[in-house]
Amino acid sequence: MIRIGLTKIGFFTTAFAAGLVTLFTMVSGALAQEPSPPASQTTTTARTFNENGTEEASTERVFVTGSAIPTAAEVGPNPVINVTRDLINKTGDRTTEEVLRNLPIANANGVPVSNNENGSNTAVGAATIALRGFDARATLILLDGRRVAPYPTGNRRVVFIDLNTIPESSISSIEILKDGASTTYGADAVAGVVNIKRFHDYKGAEAKIEYGNTTDRDSGTFNSSLLFGVGDGKTNISGTLNYYHRNSIFNHDRDYSAVPPFLSSNASPYNLQVTNAAVAEAGGVVFPSTSGNQFASPPNGTNGLAPAGSYLYGDGRPRSGPNGFNFNEFSSSLPDSERYGGYIAMDHKIFGDQLVVYADGMYQNVKTHNELAAAATGNFQTPGFSTIAIPPREANPAGTTPFGGPTYAETGVAPGAFNPFNPFNQIISGGTRARLAEFGNRLFDNESDAYLATLGFRGDKLFNGTWGYDAGFRYSQIKNTTTGTQVSISRFNRIMNQADPIFDPASSEYIGTTVAFNPFGDFRNPIPANQASVGFATVHPVDIDTSKLATLDATIYTTDLFDLPAGGIGFAFGGQFRRETLSEDPDQLNLNGDIAGNSAIAAAHGGRKSYALFVETNIPIFSEKNAVTGFHALDINAAGRYEEFRNNNTNVAVPKVGVRWQPFDNSFTLRFTWGLGFREPSLEELYSGPISDIQPSHDPKNGGAFEPETTTLVLSSPNLQPEDSETYSGGFVWTPKGVPGLTISTDLWQIDRTGVVQSAFLDAVLAREVAGTLLPGEVVERLPDGTITRIIVSNRNEASQKANGVDFGLQYQLPTSFGTFTSTTQVTYLNSFEVQRVAGGPTEQLAGVTTDPGASQEGYYRWRGNTSVDWSWKGLDVIGTVRLISGFIEQDADLNTVNVDRRWLFDLQASYDFSSLVSKPSGPTSSKDGKTSVSTDASGEMSFWDHMLNGTTFTIGCNNVFDNDPPFASGQGGNSVGYPGFTYDATGRFYYVRLTKKF
Repeated sequence: MIRIGLTKIGFFTTAFAAGLVTLFTMVSGALAQEPSPPASQTTTTARTFNENGTEEASTERVFVTGSAIPTAAEVGPNPVINVTRDLINKTGDRTTEEVLRNLPIANANGVPVSNNENGSNTAVGAATIALRGFDARATLILLDGRRVAPYPTGNRRVVFIDLNTIPESSISSIEILKDGASTTYGADAVAGVVNIKRFHDYKGAEAKIEYGNTTDRDSGTFNSSLLFGVGDGKTNISGTLNYYHRNSIFNHDRDYSAVPPFLSSNASPYNLQVTNAAVAEAGGVVFPSTSGNQFASPPNGTNGLAPAGSYLYGDGRPRSGPNGFNFNEFSSSLPDSERYGGYIAMDHKIFGDQLVVYADGMYQNVKTHNELAAAATGNFQTPGFSTIAIPPREANPAGTTPFGGPTYAETGVAPGAFNPFNPFNQIISGGTRARLAEFGNRLFDNESDAYLATLGFRGDKLFNGTWGYDAGFRYSQIKNTTTGTQVSISRFNRIMNQADPIFDPASSEYIGTTVAFNPFGDFRNPIPANQASVGFATVHPVDIDTSKLATLDATIYTTDLFDLPAGGIGFAFGGQFRRETLSEDPDQLNLNGDIAGNSAIAAAHGGRKSYALFVETNIPIFSEKNAVTGFHALDINAAGRYEEFRNNNTNVAVPKVGVRWQPFDNSFTLRFTWGLGFREPSLEELYSGPISDIQPSHDPKNGGAFEPETTTLVLSSPNLQPEDSETYSGGFVWTPKGVPGLTISTDLWQIDRTGVVQSAFLDAVLAREVAGTLLPGEVVERLPDGTITRIIVSNRNEASQKANGVDFGLQYQLPTSFGTFTSTTQVTYLNSFEVQRVAGGPTEQLAGVTTDPGASQEGYYRWRGNTSVDWSWKGLDVIGTVRLISGFIEQDADLNTVNVDRRWLFDLQASYDFSSLVSKPSGPTSSKDGKTSVSTDASGEMSFWDHMLNGTTFTIGCNNVFDNDPPFASGQGGNSVGYPGFTYDATGRFYYVRLTKKF
């Protein structure tokens, strides 16, 4: 089928038209006041800067992200941000993820390194960004204009490119196309394209070593790299080597995250669900109930031998709410990370520029160590999870339950099993919840091995000198291995049964102790006899996930297909073949659902092939050759792409149109783009196994009771349909001649996205349960007393999203006798972000609102901006940067609407290039008689110290100079760290020193 979207403009048309009229009037007046230079004035070649302040050559043809046709124009129809190597160095950011995450265009719904807990549903150690507030699936990330394999496990089903496998030291520049580029790179480039360009023609060598740490000295960071390149113009080789390590930060290291807004009812000592009859028999305090059940918990500090009369009792779990378990006392906030690898690229001219062979290869190893508090069991009896059960105090070979409670058949407890430490003569299971703190923290060691290789041929200046081509093959792969230190449920059940042969010295299964595990203690008072049992039940599951992508593409282009009065027509066409595969192979323990706190994880294997054809043309209507009043230049860019996906026989044709108009001269450019997009569901969304999670919920059948740890199961769906999108952008770039060095740019944008794949918020599912309108695949599982045990949701094409906003940029460079001052500002304003979660349902306005009401880990930020002032003079360079992240609206634990505060963050960096101190050789000089002579002054030779200083730069800097803490966030009481942990981390003030040496 061929899918074409409908056009709806609304906000974009009104705002763009009004802005266009206003700007046109302003610029006309400004230009009219600029005097013409006198005839005798001597002119020189002016330095030109793009909208980001980057100096550019005005005649060299280059490929700009978003187009397959090379151009010499400084400003094209597509809005592109160019982040140069110099700008990267001056940010103080040490990783690719940090560089991109701190750009104003990056909004909510990226994948963070910090506060992204391990489990079967998250990607700890990996990271990416999301543009415009749409999730990471809508942002296409390229490496040198080509795709790379995605991370092999989705982050809550969101598939993404892991930026941590792309070393920052290999980056020459980053170009960000701020609107869709579906026709050029693929129909899934919905919110924009991030094209990371690596070094390819570097000459010389550069070594860099850097160390930094927090003010608290608890997250030391070491970063080093070597950049090298050789070449003679015919054969060029460039490459990098890199090593990076950062120590972890724990939640207890910061006052603001030491205690979370909610404490867990998965606690130690355990919250035991027992019968009224068993409590009465044991001599405890009975809380009569219609169900015949109540809760009990051992006293604080107990050694596991406390009598039932000293227990805490209640009709609810005694250790919950303010008396619950503080998991942040143990969990890490920022994982320990180590990365190393290398990259090499080469090219060789076989027949000059007409035939060039090129190749590159990259390997990156990323290791991450993360820790969570001890396993939270959830309810001992939860559908889809392995049942946990503590046998009764006395053996009952008959298998009867004289005091009620769960039966032997329900729990799988063998008749005759017993635990002598159980004060209640019943099987304890059901709604019991525990924190297996005796086993220590859950440990997760993730290791990603990323491979990439490219081989291709390109040529330029063919035929009449305007034709060229590029054809290449790329293979990329990421293999992720996760090794856990966790608790086996089957073994945990065994160690609580005194009758199990593992406690029999005569048995071949004997584990070295004759005493069963005592689960009735307080972890703060360790029970020595439990140690052998703990060792037996501790396991190390290994999950291996692999993602592979092979692409074959070819492009033919020309800048002069044929001539028009305004110049040559640019034209490009090409094709692409992609084959992607996904393999998720959990450990057998995970396949069996034998890990505490996790449901069973199914293996998943999938793949697909896709084909694409595209065409693009750039038509000059007016230029300097045939300019008329009001039309100094006018170009129309039109493109189209056809893609076919063979796994479900889906196909799509998408167009894009762009206009570039210079009404007066090249100092003022207006631009506009419109295009359609199409995102095929990822292999993860289609085929991966169910993932378990815990999410917050309010149960309307229980008076709206809040449960921050509702067990949730999210299902994939092979019947998902593609998502559709439509994008608009329009704006201007102005470099007023009356103010040399000044560039102002503004872009309005709008993105509509329909059929978005998502799983529902639990509160929405519970509301539909009450209304009797549960959607297919949605299930709410409850105990007979109405308590929720699990909610099952499924990925569906239900949501639609519509967002619009404005980008503003200002750059001003002022040379003076005491140095050059450069001021750069980039601001993004999110005017609207409308979400319709279910087709036909209500539309919510979420701009300036939390992304997730039950957690508030981030918000749809209305304002994000960066402003920097740089001063350079005689080798000294000082730059200060101010970053703004606006606040957002959320609800507190009492469901009152509150504001999460904005943050202004200040960074400072100073560098000194010692080359300015070096005495350079004087070389040839001229004598008075006009004859050339050679200086014999000894100072003309560089000394040892001159060699050491030449090319050496020392940098010192500090990010978050004023050590501002993250703002508080509650998330209806469900935020686990007390601040928006997907936007901010626990770093605080971070200082660093860097030494760079160029050879």
